[in-house]
Amino acid sequence: MKLVSQAGIGYVASGVAKANADVIHISGHDGGTGASPLGSIKSAGLPWELGLVEVHHTLVANGLRSRVKLRVDGGFKTGRDVVLATMLGADMCGFGTTLLVALGCIYARQCHKNTCPVGIATQDLALRAKYKGTAEEAETFFHFIAADVRRRLAALGASSLDEIRGRSDLLRGRADLAERDHEIDLSEVLRLPERSPFSDVRNADEPHVDDMCGPDEVVRLRPADRAVGARIAHGIVTARNNGETVQPQTRCYTGSAGQSFGAFITDGLRLELDGEANDYVGKSMEGGAIVVRTPGLADEPSIGNACFYGARGGSAYITGTAGERLAVRNSGARIVVEGAGAHACEYMTAGAVAIIGPVGRNAASGMSGGEAFFLATEAELNAHLGPTELRPRALDAEATSRLYAMLEEHLAATGSPRVEELLTDWPGAAARFVHLAPGLPVIAPTLPAEPAVSVPSPR
Repeated sequence: MKLVSQAGIGYVASGVAKANADVIHISGHDGGTGASPLGSIKSAGLPWELGLVEVHHTLVANGLRSRVKLRVDGGFKTGRDVVLATMLGADMCGFGTTLLVALGCIYARQCHKNTCPVGIATQDLALRAKYKGTAEEAETFFHFIAADVRRRLAALGASSLDEIRGRSDLLRGRADLAERDHEIDLSEVLRLPERSPFSDVRNADEPHVDDMCGPDEVVRLRPADRAVGARIAHGIVTARNNGETVQPQTRCYTGSAGQSFGAFITDGLRLELDGEANDYVGKSMEGGAIVVRTPGLADEPSIGNACFYGARGGSAYITGTAGERLAVRNSGARIVVEGAGAHACEYMTAGAVAIIGPVGRNAASGMSGGEAFFLATEAELNAHLGPTELRPRALDAEATSRLYAMLEEHLAATGSPRVEELLTDWPGAAARFVHLAPGLPVIAPTLPAEPAVSVPSPR
């Protein structure tokens, strides 16, 4: 769970730890990809040191520190940053901007415009051809970081980072600064945390829902069941990396899923939920399929906000509507949903999205790739579009064929009455859709939906 460094972050981290998160990622105000507005980069968040110290101290004081790993980032550049973060309680450190610079990034601050001049943050094939970075350059960068860390550990008389983790008593304020800087009180940052009188060991009797269900079982979910499917996906990837053959599997659920249902899933895994799901459904999924069936709620929310954020592949079929920020930064997934709130398809770079119902304001803002289908007139969609050069147009023959295939898959997966009505009226219904597409290639689904019902061919 990623948390931005700010006052009160410790309280939030305690709740995240109690919810069985494996890692809490603390992000500082520095660094960033350059995709954010300048005001956000300069004015949002606090230094990572303050956030890390507050989280570490709060978790230790409440007997929760052993439940999670702490990862931190925010402009890390050298081995000194790693050693300092470890002394303040970090288990892992993240390098982003500096590594990208090592691979050729020139920090043009236009990652979201699909115009990256060195071919890193773009789907444009002509621009991607300019990318010259190599895996060896990344490896070399981290070798230098590791060497710097070892040199600093040797100077401290330590043989590993484990020996200095949480040892904030080894740090002191600088004495070579201006006189007024000496007045800064660092005692709360550099003190050791107060130990909890309670046990700091995870309860082994707290199983994760992914450990409870098998391919032939149906498990009822509660809002406390978060990131359902992520561990299964991890097992699939691990097995494949070990050279094992993994058979495709389907997991079935009912009830109300907590946050991040189907986040990070991969090829070979299909999740089906008869019920509803909270925010972040399908976040960063790279393959597989997600089906959410919420009968009787065609115009009511069935999944929450920021669903399929940063998805890179796979497919999803949702009856009912999605909340705000559907498919933001989608770069490869195929998604069909029966309505969406504000900011749908924002910064989308590839993939395909079909919204067969109402859509909120600021749709397709900054969209630079892929394609989106909307059940609306050109005038209706124009009234909801965000800042974009794209303009809706009627479907041509190829777009009509692709949309029909997506709706067939949706009907087969969900049995949606709304989609069945559209397909029955095809091709007349196709005239009710408009199409947004910047002309970039569209990624095909990596795991087609398994047909459950037959659909007649269009007449």
